Amino acid sequence: MRPLTLILLPILLLAAGCGSSPGGRWTAAPFNGAKPLATAFPAAYYRQAGAGEYDVVLVDDVTEARPEQKGDVIRPLGTRALRQFVHLHVFWRATSRMGANPAAFNAAIDWQLIDGAKGGRVTYAGSGLILLDPGDLARVEIVSAEVRPAKEEGTARPPIGAASVGGVFFAQRNDARVEELLREMGRK
Repeated sequence: MRPLTLILLPILLLAAGCGSSPGGRWTAAPFNGAKPLATAFPAAYYRQAGAGEYDVVLVDDVTEARPEQKGDVIRPLGTRALRQFVHLHVFWRATSRMGANPAAFNAAIDWQLIDGAKGGRVTYAGSGLILLDPGDLARVEIVSAEVRPAKEEGTARPPIGAASVGGVFFAQRNDARVEELLREMGRK
């Protein structure tokens, strides 16, 4: 039996790491009982922000091509219809699921939805318990969190009200990209 274990163990460990790529999914479940909003974030980046602190930025940047119009000299490549960013600022690394007790929350959450077609931005703010396992590709889990609409700009309106959020992501370490995205969000 031992030789079989020596063969299978490395294969299982390798397979466990192969399914991880940057990005992930989160679900926002409104407190008013409305239908949950599930969002895929195809890109996620993180950096260490200080002693024990981390910044994680999730990105969903949908580009919608404009149909060709008669008389166009140069056809535009597209306009950004809807862009979403989530900034998780983790103040300290939790080592376990401490429950939904707000005293155990270790992160601030800033979720922005930007309507590039009509102009406008909705910002949600909140806090939560985030588990983060750093490495070249960090595993980030939102165990328990809440967000609420905090600011509306232009014609954009919140798609949902206050909600609980949760999800799992894999974030690539990239300090420069995090800095760039935080500037774009108006956070630097």
